[in-house]
Amino acid sequence: MKLFNLSPVALFAAVFFTISALLAPQADAKSGPWVQIDAGRLRLVAAQIDQQLFLAVDFQLAEGWHTYWRHPGASGIAPQFELIAPSEATLGQTIYPAPRFFEDGAGGFNGYAGAAGFVLPFALAPSGTAAPVGPQLLTLRAMIGVCRDICIPLTVDLSLRIDAAGLQQKPSQQLIANLLAQRPQPPSDALFIAAADYDGTDLYVRVQGKALDQPQIFIVPTADDVIGPPKLVTNTAGEHIFKLSAWSSLDHGLIGRKLAIVVRDQYRAIEQNIEVMKTSN
Repeated sequence: MKLFNLSPVALFAAVFFTISALLAPQADAKSGPWVQIDAGRLRLVAAQIDQQLFLAVDFQLAEGWHTYWRHPGASGIAPQFELIAPSEATLGQTIYPAPRFFEDGAGGFNGYAGAAGFVLPFALAPSGTAAPVGPQLLTLRAMIGVCRDICIPLTVDLSLRIDAAGLQQKPSQQLIANLLAQRPQPPSDALFIAAADYDGTDLYVRVQGKALDQPQIFIVPTADDVIGPPKLVTNTAGEHIFKLSAWSSLDHGLIGRKLAIVVRDQYRAIEQNIEVMKTSN
């Protein structure tokens, strides 16, 4: 049974519960305590890399469970994060590892199974103001959809206490660096989108590169777009062509607009903004 055919607001109204991990970790902690749930376990990790502060939600999913990418697909809910303490701290934009596509018989979804993680740049004070001195207790509220036989929105408060020494701990730096390395990279000759063409009904995306194996594509639609799951129509060593049913409201037509598209081919991934062109006859 799927619950995620409802809107995100309705989902949270239908199934909402909070697990609090507001424990008192050591002052120099590099990671917070694991929070155990039916879907697996998760914790908060912090580190400083090249002068930038990062938080990461380290999520180890139990077998058979999955969670979702920033655009879940036909079902699911995108993760949401809120830094609720300290009040003067600020969060940057969430950095997602490249997703995978999972077929579930209901249109499929984009997300993760097994080990997953989300990275969030943060600052202890707004730009231009002095950062607080001494250890700080961080509390991040994570709102994440998890699914197995049924799908539920999970709200978890994750905390850890940090100081300057704790932010330099190598294991935390390495975990966050590994998650950052999994985000889509800029396109290159090895993997790129050559064209995105629209004939008024279907969108055709041409992926080219070197030694293509099993590329998957993920389109980030706007609120005006309805885009179906991709179907592979051409498959060669140097080019894969995908066909997707697509529609957009008349005042926000697809032709001439740029779409953000992620391509994942096994362990490499790119994200590219490409202008949609009219299919030539």
